[in-house]
Amino acid sequence: MLMAVWQTVVWWPKLRQMRQGIHGERLIAEYLNNAFRDNIEGTVRVYHDIPDRIGNFDHVVICSKGLFLINTKTMTIRKDSDKTLTYQGNSLSFKNSGKPLPYNPVLQAHKETKRLRELLRECHARYDHGQTNCKEPAIRGVALFPGWQVEEDGVTSPVWVMRPQDLPDRIAEEDTVMSDTEVKRYAAILSKWAREIVENTLSPNVKTESFRLISFDEGGPRQGPKGDLRLVCNAQSGDKIAIFGSMQNRNNIDAVLNAGIPCTINCETRPPAYWAASQYGHTHWIPESVTMHIVQLANQ
Repeated sequence: MLMAVWQTVVWWPKLRQMRQGIHGERLIAEYLNNAFRDNIEGTVRVYHDIPDRIGNFDHVVICSKGLFLINTKTMTIRKDSDKTLTYQGNSLSFKNSGKPLPYNPVLQAHKETKRLRELLRECHARYDHGQTNCKEPAIRGVALFPGWQVEEDGVTSPVWVMRPQDLPDRIAEEDTVMSDTEVKRYAAILSKWAREIVENTLSPNVKTESFRLISFDEGGPRQGPKGDLRLVCNAQSGDKIAIFGSMQNRNNIDAVLNAGIPCTINCETRPPAYWAASQYGHTHWIPESVTMHIVQLANQ
């Protein structure tokens, strides 16, 4: 009984925050599909929940002004609370109290912009074989805070932080950097990537392999800015295996932790993104959706 009460106390705020976040993303998606789109000149493509091999991107807008990676940040506004945020370039705080936000959306935008840039390069190589003469688009990270006022204080960061209704005018002020042909081309390869990820058709890169895991590369599980989890392990073969999960599904991560190190796993793997291979030495990725089998425990 006490355990049930404790779990309710601990998890209810997280569940409420999760539901609030999902509701906010849906509202922003509807806004981007309609009122926002009607106020942007030229060809506009809007995408939601674009997956990569780590997680997903909330919203992606492609137009003549560039490519905009948009995150929705939904926070409850109480009647007596501060309703204004101060954006200082690398951080956000509540204006009246001066307290920083409990998370840093600017840092998240920087990381996701880098991930999206690597994804576009991979898509360009995969579907165009580098032959289509489309220059690499400029990518702008954007954090939208519905219902909040945002005041800038000496901002030099390339990340935009604002109310949703201010986004069309801000984009309109930007220079034109992409032709309609380039907009449609990048939209096409991004759409194809999303379809293949959803349909799990990235063969022949999907392989079923076995690895003897001998140590943890980062000391244990790590949590990303959007709640995604990873467990990076070193294999006896010299490979570096990144196992992915989430707070809702950490089955594969827990399977390895419960089995203990060393242990042997067997499952489908996928090649890592270019940035993960070049910067962190990852050789294989195991997505959250894959079923992993422990074929030999640590004490066997």
